[in-house]
Parts: sequence; structure tokens; C-alpha cells
Amino acid sequence: MSVQIPVVESFDGNLRRIYLKQGVDAFHWVEDIYREYINERMLVEEFRKWFPLLKCSGNDPKGSGKFTPRFVTMINGARVVPYDENILITVLGEAITDNADVDPDPFDTTTRTEPLKLYITPPAAEIVRDVAALSAIEALSFGGKVTINLSHGMSGTVFPAGNMEYFSNNMTDALQIAINRRLRNFAVDYNLELGTEAQVPGYSFIGRDALNTRITVLTEADVSTCHFSNCTLSGVLDGLALVKDSVLSGVSGINGIAHLCMINPGVLVLSPGVFHLLDCKSGLPGTESPVIDFNGDGCSLGARGYNGGITIYNKTGPEAVSIDLASGQVKIDLETVTNGTIVVRGDGKCINLATGEHIWTGVYGDLIIINETNSPDAGARAVWSTEIEAGYMAAEILRIVSAAVAGQLSGASGTEISIKDINGLVTRIIASVDDYGNRNTVALDVD
Repeated sequence: MSVQIPVVESFDGNLRRIYLKQGVDAFHWVEDIYREYINERMLVEEFRKWFPLLKCSGNDPKGSGKFTPRFVTMINGARVVPYDENILITVLGEAITDNADVDPDPFDTTTRTEPLKLYITPPAAEIVRDVAALSAIEALSFGGKVTINLSHGMSGTVFPAGNMEYFSNNMTDALQIAINRRLRNFAVDYNLELGTEAQVPGYSFIGRDALNTRITVLTEADVSTCHFSNCTLSGVLDGLALVKDSVLSGVSGINGIAHLCMINPGVLVLSPGVFHLLDCKSGLPGTESPVIDFNGDGCSLGARGYNGGITIYNKTGPEAVSIDLASGQVKIDLETVTNGTIVVRGDGKCINLATGEHIWTGVYGDLIIINETNSPDAGARAVWSTEIEAGYMAAEILRIVSAAVAGQLSGASGTEISIKDINGLVTRIIASVDDYGNRNTVALDVD
């Protein structure tokens, strides 16, 4: 009997009931009920919001490889509900309630129509267990990660500290538990500050969500190549990192990958290397935008499927930037962005931070900007930039036509005529004519 052959049909954390499957005629309190319960808490995040239904005790060493029996305690009224059928159930192991003087029965039979028939095998007075088997049972209670809660955890590194029920209350102990158990993941149940004690390159930090878990990284920590998910992340990173399903709020020293993240108001400072924004978005409503500070040179950026505004700032190196907008706008501070190639594509626009005017494809000193956005202004510009006659675009042809039709004409009685634009400011056409008014030469000003 094991989690691979489950005996439990479902757990109800609200009613505090454990429902057995139909046809279950034997189970072990520890090896079946408790292990399936721990497995459920590990796999189903929603189930972990309920106060624990069970706890497992015993297994204390007695010397010479002998241990006291393990037993299950039903907590706060938790009960097992056998399926309502007329069969004999063999029960192995031992279970008690946490209020045995009032109600010692671990079963709920209030809704049964068939009598409950049990064959209970008393637990042995002592158990000799393989050390590896005991270690495997303990490992299952961690769910592949050390859980930290600075406010409600327990200190120390002795089991069960740091598992899914008995959180660790400090990073020093949590890291030692992870090292001892060869784990690379930390589950952060609330907020966490990483300082000198957090020398954790390559580890993963998994929060509850961006609202309930905030991880702050101090300069003394080493979080290079770490993975952060389901949290609000702030502080000073050590370069390469992976951030997923999180909020970036006041982060500096980052490159690597941010996936499905929101960038909060403020400045995101890059470190040398490549930073990828994959399906990310601005967290700032209105016309303002979060700022990406390239910290001078050595940093490049690739954004794919970005939503909302983003401001490019402080880029003096030749590294490339490409931004594919799902919808939004890219603001470029031309005072501090002076080098490299910036490509902007997708549904949105590319504008000058200082003036709000469109920045079109062109060379701006050592800076090359390629604007391939699909904004209405970009579409109109593309139409009016279409070549109608060799060397003349649509907008230039219209200037000539409007001048010829409605502009001020002078010199009509002589051999040279001039025609101004419709505002009378620019001479658009100068032509030399003969006595019959035939035009011999024509000079055009289309600017």
C-alpha cells in the first residue's frame, strides 16, 4: 500500500474529513492515510490554506536500530469517513484524536446506512526500520523544498523543521536544512529578506503569489543564477537570474530572463549581459512608464510580447535592443541614449521622451533607430512616403500640386514665373517660359 495505490477518494479541508475510496478493505494509518495527505498538500496549493488535518508522531530511536511505533493524530476534529458499504476493513497502525477524553473515535459514521466493521491490528511494541525508508518518509514531508516563514516558523535544523507543516523561521537554518537534504528550492510562505546569510547561488525561491510574498535582496547576499517565482522582487541582484510570474519593483543589477512579469513604477537597472522580457507588462497606469536603465554600456535588451509603456534610459554602449510590442509605446531618452541599434516593432509607437514626438527610422549620431511599429501615424507616414514619380514622394507631389492649383503666381507677363505654396511662404515652383507661355525649365522646392 502506498501513494501509488491510493485509498483516499478526497480530502475536505473545510469539513475536516478524509473520504475513503469505494472498495477499500485495508489501510495503514501512516503508510497510506498520512502519506496521501502529505502528497495532497504538496501537489495542491489550495489545500494548504487549511489548518493541518493530521500529524505523524513516534519513530523515536530506541537504540540498536529500533524505533518506537509511528502513529497518526487527528487534529481539530478531523475524521476518516469510510465508504458506505457492507465490507470488513482491516486497519493497520494506530491513530488517535487530539481530544481523546471527549471524542476518541478517528472515524465519522454519522451518515452511514451500513454498520462499520473493522478488524484492527494492534501496533507492534517496537519497530525495526531501514534507515533509508525512514529518510524517504521524512523527505516526502518536505515536498522537494524547505519552507520559510520568518514570523510563524521554528528555529533549528532537526526534523521536522523546514518541512511543509513546520516552517523554518530563519534563512541560516533553512539553508543548512537544504544542504543537509540536498534540496535546491525554498518555499517562501510570507516575506523574506536575503542578506549576508543568503549565499545561495543557483537556488530557487518560490513564493505564494506577488501579493503575499515579497523577497528583498540586500547587497550582501549572493543570488547569482537564482530563480524567483510568485513573488514581488526588489533589491540588488548579482546579474544572471530567472524571474517568473512575479512583480519587479525597484530591482537593480539584473540580466537573464523575466517571464510573465509586471514591472512596477520606478527604475529597473540592468547589469552587463542580455536581459530578456518575455510576455511582460507595465505596472504603471496612465501615460507614465517604468524605466529600463542600461547603466551605460555592456547591456542589451530583448522584449517579446510586451504590453504597456517602457522608457529606455542611460544607454551609451553599442549593444542592440529589440522590442516587440503586443500593445504599448516605447519612450527613448535621446539625451542619455546615444549609441547602439534600437528596433521597435508591433502595435504601438516609438516616441521622444522629452517632446512626445514620434521617432522615425533614422540615424541619430551613433544611435540607429528602426521604427517598424503599426501605429496609425506610422501607417500614414508610410503612405505619404510612397514614391509616386522617380525621386518624388506622395507628400512632395501634393505640395507641388497644391501650390500649382492655389498658390500665389507672379511674373506671368515675363519670361520667368514663380508660384508660392498656399500659405504664401515658400516658393514651390520657378519656371522659365517663352513668349507663348511654354515652360522651358522648371525648378521645384518640395521641402
